[in-house]
Amino acid sequence: MNPAEVERVLAEDVAQYAHDPLGFSYYAFPWGKGELQGSDGPRKWQREVQEYIGTHLQNKETRHQPCLIAVASGKGIGKSAEVGMLIAWAMSTCVDCKVILTANTDPQLRTKTWPEVCKWFNLAINKRWFLVEGESITIRNPAHKRLWRCDRITWSEKNPEAFAGLHNEGKITEIISIVEEARANGREVVSDQYPYDGAATSTLANIIVFRNVSRGDPRPDVKAALRNRSTRARLKETSENGIEGGFAWLKATGYSSMRITSSTDYPELVGRYLSEIAQQRGVDPFDLVSELIIGADAPVGITLGAIKEHDVRLLMVQPWNMIASDGAYSDGETPRGHPRSTGTFPRVLGRYVREWNVLTLEQAVHKMTALPAKTIGLNDRGRLAEGAAADVTVFDPATVIDRSTWEEPQLFSVGIEHVIVNGVSVLRDGEMTGEAPGRVLRHER
Repeated sequence: MNPAEVERVLAEDVAQYAHDPLGFSYYAFPWGKGELQGSDGPRKWQREVQEYIGTHLQNKETRHQPCLIAVASGKGIGKSAEVGMLIAWAMSTCVDCKVILTANTDPQLRTKTWPEVCKWFNLAINKRWFLVEGESITIRNPAHKRLWRCDRITWSEKNPEAFAGLHNEGKITEIISIVEEARANGREVVSDQYPYDGAATSTLANIIVFRNVSRGDPRPDVKAALRNRSTRARLKETSENGIEGGFAWLKATGYSSMRITSSTDYPELVGRYLSEIAQQRGVDPFDLVSELIIGADAPVGITLGAIKEHDVRLLMVQPWNMIASDGAYSDGETPRGHPRSTGTFPRVLGRYVREWNVLTLEQAVHKMTALPAKTIGLNDRGRLAEGAAADVTVFDPATVIDRSTWEEPQLFSVGIEHVIVNGVSVLRDGEMTGEAPGRVLRHER
């Protein structure tokens, strides 16, 4: 057979083990030879774990449910070997498989767990499919490399990025399953979201944490501080871990949750995650941040928490999910804050309904009005009905749209003509009337 035919047969052989990790282990690894001399297969407890996973996947009733396993196997590398076999199986049989490998300490992960996992990839019959490196294992297909991968990240309460942001891409399906299960058991579980793929906004310089700087004090010269290597090392510690365990954005969300949203100095990096850029360049993430700050003439805008757009949409269509802005006041002139403050509801109506057909108009309006009113017990709100409060918004579904952006988050939307609150007009023909009839509401549950 020519090389192409060999690869085709290999791919077909491997594919048959999609629901059979133990079968894959016996097929893919050279038992009794080389490093596996004297072993005819996985250990008994390893076989039992792999059989358990296989049974879970082969059952259509449990296949799409979480499979939770805890193993105690002493202080040797048995668990790491098991994980190595399982990751090799998963990444070989599942397209765009994403894996996070973690451990409680960096030495443990770097010197024991990661080398053992890499060993099993290098032993596998299909090892040429993957690129095994110091921080990651990725598929060699360039079109899939960003998604089809295993990354090693040390976990601790001071480094939550192991389970945050970019590494959580696709996990929304698990969250949805958890909510659905709870609702099926009679619990009233709901969610709300704003229609953006980024959370709080800031600049790169603002995530640098200095000691002995009180609120209101002048900000130190960040560039000068970062140019000094010893000062940079101290700032790395305080910025990643907080001062004496205190708050720091990098500690709270991590590099894999921070995405560049605006930059006149680095337009090619807009939309990229800090963790991605650092990995691509082969540099420490804090050094990347430092060099970007030093080299920029203008502030580099970032979002402090980010998810992927397809996850935004998947959550949005759930019948128990509501739309909310979580916004702050905007004067329409000062460019500060998040675009959600002025754009949330027009964005849903204009883009997710009219342009992208993610929701119907009726679904969107329900998620903005009746559903949240019912959920929090405002029984006379959220509906156009006799006897209900006269809260009315009049908009043109053909023109309503958000205008706010990451660069100009203060811009008001267009297409909303009239707003009535408690029977009093507060917006008429697109202009504010100066009336303020709002009042505190009490739930009636």
